[in-house]
Amino acid sequence: MSVTAREAALEDVLGEIVRQADLTLELDGSLSGTTSQSFQDLPLAAAIHRLLKSRSFILEYANKPGSGPRPYRLSILADGPAAPSETSPRPPAELRHARLLAVSALAAEGGEEATRALVAAALNDADAAVRREAVHALGEVAGETGIATLEQALMDADRGVRESAAAAFADIGTERAAQALGAALSDADPSLREEAVDALGDIGGPTATALLRAALDDVEPTVREAAAEYLAELPEG
Repeated sequence: MSVTAREAALEDVLGEIVRQADLTLELDGSLSGTTSQSFQDLPLAAAIHRLLKSRSFILEYANKPGSGPRPYRLSILADGPAAPSETSPRPPAELRHARLLAVSALAAEGGEEATRALVAAALNDADAAVRREAVHALGEVAGETGIATLEQALMDADRGVRESAAAAFADIGTERAAQALGAALSDADPSLREEAVDALGDIGGPTATALLRAALDDVEPTVREAAAEYLAELPEG
């Protein structure tokens, strides 16, 4: 997507993005404000995120034979009064599928803007399944820039999100990632501690080894056993 605009109406700039991407736009209310933007060949999801910032939006995808998922509809919860609609709201399962596809597309695009959008989804999406997928994607594409977000995800109310965050540190695979996993070893949830041990075993290195040795004293037998198995596989020294 390519846009150059100075103090232009946000709705007009968004309309240009919609035109370039050949999307259907669904706007719930009015979209006020102006924006100044200049970008060239920015991925679609990143361009929308840059324009809308904190506004909630859903970019829906449909599978096209031979080409995979393709965006076809942009739905925005705007900042004005909601306009009456004769259409029934899409069921939650459809919205979840759309957001999951959007997360997958962001992961495929990569880059700074896509990472920011993934961070927002990992921390703020109301659907735990979407948060889990965004956390997983951050581990694959964000590198060490995703560590702070994953540390917050370790405290998510959903167990699956917490476990996905621990596993994502293994994808990053650095000493900093291993250090961040130390907090998970003190969590009250034994399943999270065991997931952290698995991630540390995959990472290896001095920090991971030290934390795995500490996990040998865990009150949960499965955590102790997993730590012992990984320590037996790691090189000494």
